[in-house]
Amino acid sequence: MYGKTKEKVYITAGPEFGTTLCGKNLSINKSLYGLKTSAARFHKHLAEALLRLGFKKTNYDPDLWMIDKTSHYEYLATYVDDILIWSKDPMAVIKSLKKIYILKNVGILEYYLGGNVEFLRDSWKNQGLGLAISARTYIQNVIPKFENLFGKELKPIKTPMSEGYHPEIDDTPLCTEEDSAKYRSII
Repeated sequence: MYGKTKEKVYITAGPEFGTTLCGKNLSINKSLYGLKTSAARFHKHLAEALLRLGFKKTNYDPDLWMIDKTSHYEYLATYVDDILIWSKDPMAVIKSLKKIYILKNVGILEYYLGGNVEFLRDSWKNQGLGLAISARTYIQNVIPKFENLFGKELKPIKTPMSEGYHPEIDDTPLCTEEDSAKYRSII
């Protein structure tokens, strides 16, 4: 609801608009969720706001922003209306954005774009790594579906194939139509 739409869009008002507007055509002035250009309009609006806050686009990605704080750089990554902040004082950035936008689910990141955000153990920190994205939740959700599909309980394993497996000597017959359908559903 922040960016102006470039499309000429109208709706016919329903009963929820009251008796004076019901049945009339209404022109839409601001972008609505679901229009073809809504994401682009919001992206433009957010880019203008970030520029006003002193952030600059990186040369590597139009959705990765940075600001030079003299002693360090701070970063902000966007994906449509999701924002990640790497900052010594992330709440200051959030307070600035709250003056412009209504923010929801502000806090320490746990899940982003289909992946769990994991804080790594000290052994990884020694290598300069602190965060990772894993598929833990996805895997937990898909295992019961696969167990139902194959009619048996799946056992945890550490590698995708057994160490002694040699595909070059595998003489297993080709998949049936049913097995091919199962394979495609897994993929």
